[in-house]
Amino acid sequence: MRKSLFLFAFILLCQACLKDEIINHQTSDPGLISIETKSNFKFDYQNLIKDSLYWKNLSGEEKLRECQIPDSLLRYLTTENLAEICFNYPLYFEFAFSNNEEMEITRMINAYNGLAELSKREDGAYQLMKIYDKLEINNNKDNNAKFVNPLKLKYIELLLTNKLFINQIKESHQQELFHIFEKKLSEKNLNKKIYGSYSTEIIDKYIRKKSSLLVKNQGPFGENTFQSTTVLTPFGKNVLGYINQEFTPTEKYNVTQVVLDTYNVELIDSASRTYNCHSYAWNISNGGSVCWIDATIFSYNDNISNYLINDLYSTNEPNNSYGYRRIFYYNGDHSAILSYGSPSNVYQSKWGSGPLVRHSPTNVPSSYNPNYRTIYFNPGIYGEQNISLGNNYNYTVYPNMSYATYDWFIDDSDGKCTIITQNGNTALISFERGGTFQIYCNIYNAFGVLAYTTFFEVLNADM
Repeated sequence: MRKSLFLFAFILLCQACLKDEIINHQTSDPGLISIETKSNFKFDYQNLIKDSLYWKNLSGEEKLRECQIPDSLLRYLTTENLAEICFNYPLYFEFAFSNNEEMEITRMINAYNGLAELSKREDGAYQLMKIYDKLEINNNKDNNAKFVNPLKLKYIELLLTNKLFINQIKESHQQELFHIFEKKLSEKNLNKKIYGSYSTEIIDKYIRKKSSLLVKNQGPFGENTFQSTTVLTPFGKNVLGYINQEFTPTEKYNVTQVVLDTYNVELIDSASRTYNCHSYAWNISNGGSVCWIDATIFSYNDNISNYLINDLYSTNEPNNSYGYRRIFYYNGDHSAILSYGSPSNVYQSKWGSGPLVRHSPTNVPSSYNPNYRTIYFNPGIYGEQNISLGNNYNYTVYPNMSYATYDWFIDDSDGKCTIITQNGNTALISFERGGTFQIYCNIYNAFGVLAYTTFFEVLNADM
């Protein structure tokens, strides 16, 4: 009898310790709301994001850290409960701000411990499938139904078609998933004003593959949603681009709004599938046509490297470099621009399919790895700025691009400033009156096309 009482007391003590451990985590973790039992926690993120100013001002890395489920709680969650938590993940939409959504969802699974744990459980995909099956598609008929926005639907579809989840699903359940996808696709196709190609491409591709249909010409957005094009760097190198189908108004609104709700940014233009960060920073900002540009086609960064290597831009800042500075997040597949004269901590960039925004260098999705970035500058002119009469001065364009040709000229209506000689990127100039002078150099590519014009202002104090 005494042994039984001792065993009972020991069990009660263990339960009390477990309760204390759980309560301690509850009070230290801002995302924890309440706990019912050790196997069925109620866990959501409303406390975390209710202070919207605090939430918005966190960097992408800080947001990701705040969303992690404490390990001491994670192991107790039922798979059903964990799937619900992952469904409500505050950063579920970040795949849309990447340049390859299917690759990004894999990174998200590995980065967020809730998804990572769910992907390891043998019933994880099945529980997600059950949630997805219950989601309502907007049919414009049932005004009382609670419709899930298209972006949340795509999040679950990307998870369910990702190899980390799809490999969990038993053969009998795979057939069930196939029929669920068929039903959702049919319902979406009945309301194409809301659900465009962006909302249907993932499940459409899955159904085609499962039906043994040949998937041809698949670009960054799946089946038949794009056509390829070619744009040129300033020095005439070919860069592959894509022309994509645009969002529906509902899709555009959803993708734009989640950025404004989550990040401390200033909106410049709404979300769009027609161009991305690389195209905006390197192509459109230089007057190029609107298209989507991937950094990588065959090998790592091979496409974007046409801009970065042996072209107009350099990583060493020349004197008097004007125009946009271009920033490449080299470990994060992202590009941005910094306007000349703007504060150094205010970038402009297009976030994947998301909006074009002004933001700080680090208040971006964590996938951009903002601590790893390089700034690229336009060419500039070196030389003496304060000169005197009776002397000749050398002026030089930096960097010296051996693949360019140079043509110097001066804005001088009265002919009192003379280019004595010019030799490639260097000019010898004399000044015969006081005042200010604007020295220019046109830089041409190998095809004789003007790539860039740089200038330098000289002050002659002798009047």
